Amino acid sequence: MRRKNALSILALLGLALFHLSTPVRAQDPRAVVLEFYKPYSGDGTVNLREHITRNMACMEADLGGMLVEIAGKQPGQDEAWLDFDPFINAQMNAASMTIGRASLQGNLASVPVAVSYRIPGRETPAVKVFLRRTGQDWRIANFVYPARDGAPSWDLKSWLRTQLGR
Repeated sequence: MRRKNALSILALLGLALFHLSTPVRAQDPRAVVLEFYKPYSGDGTVNLREHITRNMACMEADLGGMLVEIAGKQPGQDEAWLDFDPFINAQMNAASMTIGRASLQGNLASVPVAVSYRIPGRETPAVKVFLRRTGQDWRIANFVYPARDGAPSWDLKSWLRTQLGR
């Protein structure tokens, strides 16, 4: 009897350790966005190509595929290329950022991201990250940028389709 109890306890401990050692599968859309933007909390310098490649699993396939394609292009090739960071909507690094609360509507969610480009702590809305539930996981479906400086609101997926001729 004692041996059975000891084996049960060991099995439970093993299961707990397994769950602690495996990567967290974020069930919450805000958690997905927090994890996605984690590299921006360091020194502010993010290698876009590496960031896109590392985060393919958290994006819907069409968005991720277009991002990989355009990130692989260089200026001077007569093709569209990324001359800005689409995740913070800027050509400069972020000084600070705030990830807002998720708004849920069925299988869709949006999470606002506010960024300060110069003075930490003075964030303004920069992008709204839209996610779609796929099974139990949330995947980033699009990035939508607010109207600013007289320019209308726009979204990354449509821009990528236009730039890549799709």
